[in-house]
Amino acid sequence: MDEVFSDYSEPVTKKRKVSDLEENNKSHSITIGDSQKLSTTIEDLELTESKTAPHILHSFKFTTVFPNVTERYLTPYYCINEDVPGNDTCIWVHSNRICLIGLAPSHEIIEQKKKVKCISFKVSDKLDRSSNKVSGKSKHGAQPLQPSSTICTIQCEDEKVYSVKCNMTGKLMEVNNVLLEKPELLFHPPHKGGYLAIALPNMVRFEALTKELLTQELYHARMAVKKPSINNITTE
Repeated sequence: MDEVFSDYSEPVTKKRKVSDLEENNKSHSITIGDSQKLSTTIEDLELTESKTAPHILHSFKFTTVFPNVTERYLTPYYCINEDVPGNDTCIWVHSNRICLIGLAPSHEIIEQKKKVKCISFKVSDKLDRSSNKVSGKSKHGAQPLQPSSTICTIQCEDEKVYSVKCNMTGKLMEVNNVLLEKPELLFHPPHKGGYLAIALPNMVRFEALTKELLTQELYHARMAVKKPSINNITTE
């Protein structure tokens, strides 16, 4: 009985498949005239979209402010100079632990928007930071840095000179020589050239470094007590 059923059912199934295929081909067949009409319709749609798309884009308003490169990849840590008030610095730590040393928003130059006369990376008669040469994975030739090491001196047009300390232990990778010709970049965030030097921190001291310095929240809290206007800092 099973053999008879199998012999009988097999051709029926094949016939159904062939007939279904033929019906599908008929239903999806397009004549030359239909093809021309279809292409005309597509051209009309594309023309309509090209006319309406700009109006749609202009009417759409972005409400989200996306973080810039500095905000996405760099975490700021601050050092308030108790010995020389107004000479505060900031260390931006990249996600790969490379550090960028710069001026804090509470530094007198930034806060008072002073005009910078010149910047010098020659911190002594025998030591010029701009002559720092680094090579290899071990960073051979890099100048060693201690928290009290001077990165540069900045002279303003009011003749006041600031000696900027690095406030970290590590190795100097390079200084921002562009500042020698464009000192106004100091007023910009790091991703736009507003930094003094790039340094590799001592990994043994790295955890201590982040604990000794002030986080963004602690820095704002400290400045809110000292000068409430410091909370209006922006990094645009």
